[in-house]
Amino acid sequence: MPTVNLEQCFADLGWGADWRSDSHAVNVFKLMKAGSDFVTADQIVLDVSAGEAKYKPFYDHGHYVALDATVGDKAWDYSKLDIVGDAMHLPIRSASVDTVLNYTSLEHYTDPWAFFAEVSRVLKPGGKLFLFAPHFYEEHQQPYDFFRYTQFGMRHLCERNGLIADAVDPVCNVAYSAGSAIQVLINSLQKLGGNDQAVQYLMNTKATLKGISAQLDAILESTPGARALVSQMPLLYLLQASKPGTLVTTPHSSDRVALLNEIMADPFEKKPIVWDGKSEYVSAEFSNRRYPVINGIPRFMM
Repeated sequence: MPTVNLEQCFADLGWGADWRSDSHAVNVFKLMKAGSDFVTADQIVLDVSAGEAKYKPFYDHGHYVALDATVGDKAWDYSKLDIVGDAMHLPIRSASVDTVLNYTSLEHYTDPWAFFAEVSRVLKPGGKLFLFAPHFYEEHQQPYDFFRYTQFGMRHLCERNGLIADAVDPVCNVAYSAGSAIQVLINSLQKLGGNDQAVQYLMNTKATLKGISAQLDAILESTPGARALVSQMPLLYLLQASKPGTLVTTPHSSDRVALLNEIMADPFEKKPIVWDGKSEYVSAEFSNRRYPVINGIPRFMM
């Protein structure tokens, strides 16, 4: 189990000290905490599209490995990555990983079907995927923003690739989403020099929607079957999925290079590939391909 205070860690990640009063933040935290509770000391946790690896404290009681393509945000610090690689062509051995994480990244993949196939391939039987992706959300990290997802789309992606969708939950209700859309409009008006009266009207409307959202949450939580009666339009959907089978964990080295050599594979042929921890390249013995190592991070971009 993690030794850090996860609630404080979550606040420090940018959710703010009052995140417990925000249903959206609470539900995101619950998913991340469910993943943290699932992870044990003998598990390998692959964080795909980890970015700056900010969520590492939640999973560092296992063997956390951060992977990212490093193309999303030029301002980010990618120095905490372990591997640079493509989420749709993971440089990871088949059935070598116990848990896969993917947080607000799926919308940035041009081929989400390939990503789910890769997750199914690299997970051990009984392993789990924890993921959240947008359903109703502004465009971001342009031009690398391609898709939005429904709960049915997520289930389809799982079923098509041999995964079981254990839970697909909305992160918030439609009133909360409407308030977020109004905030986008407020931001746009302020950037474009909109009049103060219009901005104030929208701010008041957003405050009203916040109260409606709280009332709606109370009804949905207290009334069995209520969620099925209303249309869904959450900002995000939260997915927990598993690969059929029984998870068998084994001890792993705490040495980073040794751990990477347990799981790294050529992204083309999926065959094991080994790095000595010192060379400036990782060479594939079965081909002429060499992959550069920059600042101690193997790069497997195709």
